[in-house]
This record gives sequence, structure tokens and C-alpha cells, in this order.
Amino acid sequence: MGDEFSDLVTIYIQNSSGLCESAMSNIDNFEKLIQYIHGLKGSSGNMGAMKLFSMCQDFELQFHQDKDVNCENINKIMDELKFVHEYLRN
Repeated sequence: MGDEFSDLVTIYIQNSSGLCESAMSNIDNFEKLIQYIHGLKGSSGNMGAMKLFSMCQDFELQFHQDKDVNCENINKIMDELKFVHEYLRN
């Protein structure tokens, strides 16, 4: 895919970074937080980052069951996102 894939990677990194920042700045607004995690889940799935997709999906399910946010899980999602970004850059 060459340049097309490179463009997709750049767009994904920019968009997912924005979703990450928005999620972290809305940590106390659960409805917005879950929207950003949902967006991150979809874009990560489209890029083939299936572990990150699964982590976001689990976070959503947990939230809908418990109506609570586990900050440890958010940190794990953000760590995985950093890993995905590094992997895609190389």
C-alpha cells in the first residue's frame, strides 16, 4: 500500500492521540469518556490493533455493567495506545 498506508497511519496516530487527550480531559464526565473510548475502539479495530480494540471493548462493557470507571484500565489502554503508535511508526 506504500504511501496510502503511511497516510492512514499518520491519520490514525493523529486521531487516536486526540481521542486519548479528550478521554483524559473528560475523566470525570463518564458519558463523554465512554464516547471517546468507543471512538478509539473503532479506529483501532480498523487499523488492526486488536489488543487495543479488545481493551476498549472490555472497558465499555465494564462501564455499562457497573457504571463506574476504573482508572487503572484507562491507564492500560493509554499504555497500549503508546505501544501501537510506536509499532506503526517503525
